[in-house]
Parts: sequence; structure tokens; C-alpha cells
Amino acid sequence: MRSNIGEKCTALGTLSIPFDHERELDPSAARESELYRTLVDLDPDIIVLQQAWYSLHHVVQDFVCPKVALFFQASEHFFHVPHFAGDLVFDAEAYDLVLGIEPWNWPIACQTIEPLVLRNPGEILPRNEAAARLGMDASRPTALVATNGLPGEFEQLRSDYSYLEDEYRVVYSSNYGGGIYPAVDYFNLFDFIVSAGGYNSFWEAVYFGKQAHFVPQPRRFESQQWRIDNCLDYSFECNGADRLVEMILLLG
Repeated sequence: MRSNIGEKCTALGTLSIPFDHERELDPSAARESELYRTLVDLDPDIIVLQQAWYSLHHVVQDFVCPKVALFFQASEHFFHVPHFAGDLVFDAEAYDLVLGIEPWNWPIACQTIEPLVLRNPGEILPRNEAAARLGMDASRPTALVATNGLPGEFEQLRSDYSYLEDEYRVVYSSNYGGGIYPAVDYFNLFDFIVSAGGYNSFWEAVYFGKQAHFVPQPRRFESQQWRIDNCLDYSFECNGADRLVEMILLLG
């Protein structure tokens, strides 16, 4: 039967696959999931997953390529999932690399590397170009108020920090409403940032040394407040994304 992988691919070479239904986490149904069938068709040279370990739990050993699991801060409950067909427990030995991508007292066996940041300093837009792309005046103080959290969180953040308009030109951004992406590309324009304490927004601001205020938002398996309380003074030896590439290349 002809594969329809090519029809699924976008111009960027990415695939959009729906989240697994709970029934597909049953070992007897795992190989019927769209994710599994897509991976079989792709025959990947490497598998790198972040957070969603449970989606491949019953089938990861079917793939002979190197396998890498990445995790940002998560409680021990995240790695032990109750299920009607039997609890799912993360198995570090199923992977060639298991990496914690921020400092955390990990409840699983893993190596910890520096946080992953999407860009390095020389890769983002100069201030004037960033301003031009957003139709703004580069000579004026500019702030960013942004979060990509749960519905309603951005609206609340925007309302709470609208007073910044007295001092700054403010860029409001949320991926739910056509926000700028990636925001880090425009960091040379922003003199002040307000965001949640989620992984990407927090570590991008810390890595680039931005003046920022973080507003923790509640999550089931992570504490944004912990990140804010403990990691503001974190010192990067390098961008964890570069470290990750080096480690993957060593897998052969």
C-alpha cells in the first residue's frame, strides 16, 4: 500500500500528528496509533522526543535507530502514568540518551545538560531590523508582554501589565492570537520583558540576560515558581542546544 507520508508533510518538512488517545497507550493497541504507523513509514535515522515518553512506551524498542529523550522539570508523577491496561513507568534503559534540560532534582536516571535555547546571540535580529519588521521605532523603549499558556492566561497578563504602556511601546504576543514567533528573534528590540515562567520564555530571557519579570502560572507536573525562585542566576557554560547536537553526533 502506498504511504501517504508525503501528503502529510508541509513545505517545512514537518508532520502534524494528533495526540494519542488513552486506548492507544494499551500495549495491544500501541502499534495501531497514527504516531507509530507514521514512524514506521518514515524509518527515522534518529528519534528525539521531549516530554511525551508515554506515546512510544510500548513500541520504542521496535526502532533500531538512536533514541534520545529530553525532559524539562517534571515531578515524579509524570514518569508513572496510571492506565487501565497497567501503569506506564518510564524506562530510561530504552533510550541511548536521557537528558534533563534544566537543573532539577530528577526522579529518573538521566544526565543534566544546560537548558536548550532556540537561538544564540549572533543569530537574532539587530535592534533596527527587529523594529522595522514589527513596524516600530527602534529609538523608543520597548517592552514585550507574552505567554503561550492556557486559554485566558494571556488576556490576564495583558490586562495586569497594560500600565507598562505609560513608559514603553508594548508588544503583546501569544501564539493563540498570531503572536511573534520565535519571540527570541526580536530580543534586541525589547528593553523589558514580562512573561510566564514556562521553560522556553524563562530560559531564553536568562540566557540573553534580559531585564524581565516572570509571572508563575500553575501547571500539573511542573512548578514555574520553582524555576523563578532557583534559576534566575543560572550561569550557562554553553547553549544546551549546542551541547545536545554534540552528544547526538557521538551516538554515530
